[in-house]
Amino acid sequence: MSVSGAPGGDKDAACAQVGIDRIYAMIAENRLIIHRSCPRLIEEIENFSRVVDDQGYVLDELEDDSAYHSIAAL
Repeated sequence: MSVSGAPGGDKDAACAQVGIDRIYAMIAENRLIIHRSCPRLIEEIENFSRVVDDQGYVLDELEDDSAYHSIAAL
């Protein structure tokens, strides 16, 4: 199965990763402002993390991909 050009993998995880990457890019470019009335979204962004391997390298895999539904929904 292919989701967003990424072969294999879980469709929901791939969608979450694409959404997260897009949101972080928009924040970095000052194209997205998140209002304080969105506490769940803010919490997800603050707690976002990727898996780190034994050698300290950050992997593309999300630490807990089921925890980022608000980000993915954007």
